[in-house]
Amino acid sequence: MFFITTIFSLILMFISIYDCYHKRIPNYLSLLIVFLGFTYNYLLFDNTGLITALYGLFTGLFVSLIFYRFASLGAGDVKLISAIGCFVGYQLILIIIAYSYVISAILGIVYIKLWLPWYQNKKLNTSKLQSKKTLSQRIPMAPGISIATFYVLYNFPL
Repeated sequence: MFFITTIFSLILMFISIYDCYHKRIPNYLSLLIVFLGFTYNYLLFDNTGLITALYGLFTGLFVSLIFYRFASLGAGDVKLISAIGCFVGYQLILIIIAYSYVISAILGIVYIKLWLPWYQNKKLNTSKLQSKKTLSQRIPMAPGISIATFYVLYNFPL
């Protein structure tokens, strides 16, 4: 069990860093989390765990699809929330979604004030048109989702 949760934590940290730099989340990492979620729940709860993982997957998918449609959540974030729902179950994914929006708002302010100017200054070959495009892009939400997941996993019982 410790091995699976360690791999899960490392994947979430990698996704957070990758999303900050590239503004996207690779699909294969979300699929890996889904596989780890089904494996973890099966080993922990037997066949009941598979049903819990499936409910968590669909709860995360349907709730995040609402935010995708109306609150401009990215498609990679929808897949990541669904995959995390598969790992934690349907009860905790709703708490993670709520916390992730609060944490992402705080991180968004930090991102706009600190990270974005540093990242733009790092790119010396960009034109003014590209820097305006960078300012209009979405703020990465994967770090907020990951921090909320860690907070819920370590403060709420599974």
